[in-house]
Amino acid sequence: MVDALGVAVVGFGWMGRVHTQAYARVRHHYPHLALRPELITVAEEVPGRAEEAAAQFGFASATRDWREVAADPRVGAVSITAPNFLHREIAVAMAEAGKHIWIEKPVGLGADDARAVADAVTEAGVQGTVGFNYRNAPAVEAAHELITSGEIGTVTHVRIRLFSDYAAHPEGALTWRYERARGGSGVLGDLASHGVDLARFLLGDIASLTADTAVFVPERARPAGATAGHSRATGGELGPVENEDYVNCLLRFTSGARGVLEACRVSVGEQNNYGFEVHGTRGRCSGTSGG
Repeated sequence: MVDALGVAVVGFGWMGRVHTQAYARVRHHYPHLALRPELITVAEEVPGRAEEAAAQFGFASATRDWREVAADPRVGAVSITAPNFLHREIAVAMAEAGKHIWIEKPVGLGADDARAVADAVTEAGVQGTVGFNYRNAPAVEAAHELITSGEIGTVTHVRIRLFSDYAAHPEGALTWRYERARGGSGVLGDLASHGVDLARFLLGDIASLTADTAVFVPERARPAGATAGHSRATGGELGPVENEDYVNCLLRFTSGARGVLEACRVSVGEQNNYGFEVHGTRGRCSGTSGG
């Protein structure tokens, strides 16, 4: 009887490390799980980084070429945590190879990339999941139950915030994350996408919206070498930040409820300050995390 699912992580920057740590802790939280994750391989193109990850976390093998992961029969599921512009190519290949995929958001650079990945998953008959993990937080699940049961009455309006300071320092390096061609959207994809997922999970489909965006740190220094996460760089050539630091929008739901969603990646002092408040005709519910 098979009691392990071989997993791989493609892209070992900050998020790849997060996924790996989560796999390592699965048995801690779910000791009776019938199918445990087994770390098979890690793929990362930066020289030496995959080998370091394998040594630290116990992957059976390491490679610089993600295509070797697709061809590896030991791997049943893959976390795709590479830069955004690589998501579509990697995800489609993994699905076609029969691997289940957990892909970080945003799924590519735009809607066409997301549709291509969704189509590949459907055609291959594998499971595909995007990293919208906040809907599974206990406070969110409890709020969902209160709303759907009618406990707070008819929902009138919601406010959702997602504030972080990972890009607040002006010495933050001009990585792929800030470029349209490689990163796509800025805070829209990084944080506001979580907010939209929460809004739809709690209140249903959004009928229309109006929004405003801004770039508050317009230039950053280009890094001299490979980066991971939100590295800093000084003294390098300055280049433009091409996508959004901030967004706010007014939402109108198909139910008639109204909403406000605000997200910012340069909110000094905020360590993933996420929260929501939902008001109804008979009560309210809310949740928050970070600070």
